[in-house]
Amino acid sequence: MPLPEPDSTADVDPEPDPEPEIELPELNQSTEPLLAELEEREQNVRPLRSEHLVRDMVIFVHNLSDGEVIRESAGVSSPDARFTTQEVDNQLYIDERSFARYDELVDWFVSLDSEVVVNLYEAYQPLFEQAFTEIAHPDETFQVQIQDAIDVLLATPEPEGLLALSDDSVMYTFADPDLESLPAAQKQMLRLGLENQRKVKRKLREIRARLEELN
Repeated sequence: MPLPEPDSTADVDPEPDPEPEIELPELNQSTEPLLAELEEREQNVRPLRSEHLVRDMVIFVHNLSDGEVIRESAGVSSPDARFTTQEVDNQLYIDERSFARYDELVDWFVSLDSEVVVNLYEAYQPLFEQAFTEIAHPDETFQVQIQDAIDVLLATPEPEGLLALSDDSVMYTFADPDLESLPAAQKQMLRLGLENQRKVKRKLREIRARLEELN
């Protein structure tokens, strides 16, 4: 008596349902839906402060790629605590306690799920590119700008020890001319403190790796 043919469908995991496509809003009405998508994926959006999130992100990243920092477009509030200095042997330095001003913001940034962030960026990419065409050349893409901006931040040096300052009566500058000549974006990274800077860089490398998978 012949044996029955084995069931070819037995013990085969079903294909997962594809993630439903997001119906994109108009660019001018995109902030609330984007924040809702982030919250639905259990991402903390409380620090975000922008009525035009996509446009602000595009402006902020575009300037970061040139080494500039446009705080009005950062989309998050600046630290409340004041910047402080200390003097050692007649030399002015950044007070290392000042770095703690950025702890909460850095901890929020590194807590974001890189996969969720990049997947939502991919879904909303047409809106990001639309906003980007308003401020840039048509032969460029916003995704390249993101990668360029990340590279600028990753190139920030990591000096050990106290950071010496000069006080020119208008604002504090780095006493080391090599540090003072850095782009504004990299000088801001220095002001985070070495530990926070390294946290941010780890997260940026993670995000950049996931962005490269979209190419």
